[in-house]
Amino acid sequence: MTATKLDLPLSEKENSRLDTISDVDSIESLDNPINNKLLQSNPVEKVIATIWAEVLNLDEFSVLEIFFEAGDSLLATRVNTRVQEVFGINIPLRHIFDAPTVAEFSKLISELPDIGEKVKKVSKMLIEMSELSDEETEALLMKKGE
Repeated sequence: MTATKLDLPLSEKENSRLDTISDVDSIESLDNPINNKLLQSNPVEKVIATIWAEVLNLDEFSVLEIFFEAGDSLLATRVNTRVQEVFGINIPLRHIFDAPTVAEFSKLISELPDIGEKVKKVSKMLIEMSELSDEETEALLMKKGE
């Protein structure tokens, strides 16, 4: 099991790196609560889990946990704002109430007309960027500046 960092675009009020949920090589049982914390199956789930954990001030958040077991409607508003900032999309707050787990919410926003593909592309890009070394990131930035 290894911990990784995932850099998401920061809001104006934030200036920190975000921890993602640890990766795991194999999952033995879905009933195991420890394994449930590590079940992100795609980039969208990884990014959403990171946002939810960040807003809830947790190290990690299971894709199967219900948001409202750890948060309330005010924190749901913050999550919705953060999701909109990270993905550059506009979605109604009710989506977090309709789909209160990372797995459900990720699926819902990934399948929305007009924005689902953008959510998938941004998630993939953020995951790829988080895997770059500092030197690789700097080289890409220098290349873009030329």
